[in-house]
Amino acid sequence: MTFVRSNSSVIGAFLVIGGLFLAHRYIGAWLTDASVVDESDIPPVAAAPAIETEATGSCEPWLLTFSDEFDADGIDDDRWIVFDSPDRNGNGVRRPEAITVADGLLVITGGLVENEVVAGAMASRHQQLYGRFEARVRTETDPSETMSGLVATWPAGNEHPEGGENVLYDTLTSSNREPFYSYIHHPDSTREEIVHNTGGEEWHELAMEWTPDAVTILRDGEIVGTVTEPDAIAGTPHVVTLQLVANRAEMGENVVRMFVDWVRVYRANEPPPAGC
Repeated sequence: MTFVRSNSSVIGAFLVIGGLFLAHRYIGAWLTDASVVDESDIPPVAAAPAIETEATGSCEPWLLTFSDEFDADGIDDDRWIVFDSPDRNGNGVRRPEAITVADGLLVITGGLVENEVVAGAMASRHQQLYGRFEARVRTETDPSETMSGLVATWPAGNEHPEGGENVLYDTLTSSNREPFYSYIHHPDSTREEIVHNTGGEEWHELAMEWTPDAVTILRDGEIVGTVTEPDAIAGTPHVVTLQLVANRAEMGENVVRMFVDWVRVYRANEPPPAGC
């Protein structure tokens, strides 16, 4: 059974990094640390690409504005910013070499390299306010309970927590990846938790439909939770983030991989063309 639970505690970003993260319940303030991503690394906010709905005549409810099928030979630097920085809480580093593309999949690999935990993270250059955000993803099990896989949207200008945060997929650190979670973070640092009582090590298509009135999370085409509280819905453009998170500073000889098949972003087809 999937349910939504409200966490009403007010948590500061530093408390998240220090206390809750160690308890494996983090709010994800990882872009606020200037050593990780300075605001100059986030490109200026731009409107979503214009799509002439009258010309296309599409009656689809969502129109594609950004996608990556990961079918090239490497990361598309025009689409993504790849991090080369210390981990957000001192558990290791994030390096570009931890992220590869092969056989139509993005792969982020985490492991111990010369006694240092190395993993990877990246953020889209595309930024958008509202729409439908999708990813097909899985993360390997981790006996060391060190790595967690994460797909989220984050405020493009690093306005956190006031800019909100929407987490589509978070395995946390359970060794078998079951359950996994979605989170809708309020601008006041509280959050809604959506529990997926299935395995995050298996392939799943996660989607978020974000409008001014609601945020809805879907898994494999089925709605698993909706948040409608006005104060919970972010109102600033977000980027897409993909990350394998190190929760501890050591993990033995374990190697963990997060796989992403594709990422797609849409805007609402409003108003729809005549005749729809």
